[in-house]
Amino acid sequence: MKTMKAQKTIKVPVHHRTTGKKLSYVDNLTARLTYAVQVFCKILNENDRVPKYRSDVREFSDHVKEETGLSAGFIQQAEDKVLWILGITSHDPQTESCGCTSSTKGITKSGSGR
Repeated sequence: MKTMKAQKTIKVPVHHRTTGKKLSYVDNLTARLTYAVQVFCKILNENDRVPKYRSDVREFSDHVKEETGLSAGFIQQAEDKVLWILGITSHDPQTESCGCTSSTKGITKSGSGR
């Protein structure tokens, strides 16, 4: 049985004065993020899990961090990308650690000096 491999390419307009060094920075950053996303997807497939909430993906963050050696910022971006790929936009109703509330209690104006 043949397997298909999909490859997506994004064309980004680049100014003619942008140096090869700057482009290599972008390439390295995207490669790191892509690798972390692949590791997340591999772990989710191995565990035969389809996450419903961010907390379901986050439980594998330490393993991905150990395997990739990337910083917490890259790991969080990879989590966000995995959630985006899976179409998950809701937060875990059991935990309200996301900080998303519709209440405006406790919000005050500050710094205006008036």
